[in-house]
Amino acid sequence: MDFGGTVGLLKDEHPDVVMESERVIADLYPDRAEVDCQFQFHNTGKAQTVLMGFPDERGDEALHHFRAYLDGQRLAVRRVRGASLRPGRPVRGPDWYTKRVYFAAGQRRLVRDTYWQGYNEALPRTGRDHQFIYLLWTGRPWKGPIGTADIIVRLHLGPDQRAFNAVIYLWSNGGRQDGHLAPTERSAARLSWHLENYEPAQGQGVAVEWREGWLVQFGKPLASFA
Repeated sequence: MDFGGTVGLLKDEHPDVVMESERVIADLYPDRAEVDCQFQFHNTGKAQTVLMGFPDERGDEALHHFRAYLDGQRLAVRRVRGASLRPGRPVRGPDWYTKRVYFAAGQRRLVRDTYWQGYNEALPRTGRDHQFIYLLWTGRPWKGPIGTADIIVRLHLGPDQRAFNAVIYLWSNGGRQDGHLAPTERSAARLSWHLENYEPAQGQGVAVEWREGWLVQFGKPLASFA
């Protein structure tokens, strides 16, 4: 399963830097997702350099053509394994695309990350399910809640494909629980969530799923997924 998520801080929490806004646009095509993420930060403290990371949950460079920008300028990134981020505290978690961002006292900065990814596929006997997942919980360490978060998913799927599940989910006790936050807007071509003063729960993320064509059992079509 390939997925990214909200840019995070590579420490437990930050006392000064606030994520004022997060805007994610994911264009879902039959064979891939193209994702563009923008994060507005405000340093409420003294001048400092912050180590930020964008999560790659599966690893193995599953996020393709990853690019980072700071105030519109290309920014160098380094790929780091998740377990090496906290010396002395082995952590099973995502790999990270890391970058160092300098803030003057009181400065606001715009961080943008872009990439494309493939999909997770499952249940081959009953059709072909695809999943797009975007992590939200990785944005927890910033000071206070996220001011506004807009997650926009634009569907460019084939004529025999349609999203049948779209939720903000929560992983809990080893399993995924759906139905926590349905999309604010939902149509055949667009899904979106708008959140204000949002504090993502541990394990929380966005999931969109769809299936191609017919549901098949024992080689015979059961129903059209229209």
